[in-house]
Amino acid sequence: MLQANSPTPLHVQLCNQLRRAIDNKELITGSRLPSERRLAAEHGITRRTARRAIRMLQLEGYVQVRHRQGYFVAQ
Repeated sequence: MLQANSPTPLHVQLCNQLRRAIDNKELITGSRLPSERRLAAEHGITRRTARRAIRMLQLEGYVQVRHRQGYFVAQ
């Protein structure tokens, strides 16, 4: 659960949460991540915040984007 009153920005909190899920094999290689819209709705954040979190994961090599298909856990 994300904490709105935390000094850690929401996109960083979500990024950390998704990274842990990948590291713990809750999200396995090749599996599709929830959409930005779904992440936003589930966590009470904006799509922009969800997009920033996913972008961080992409830059770290955890996630790859497939055009018109979505976000997937990288190898």
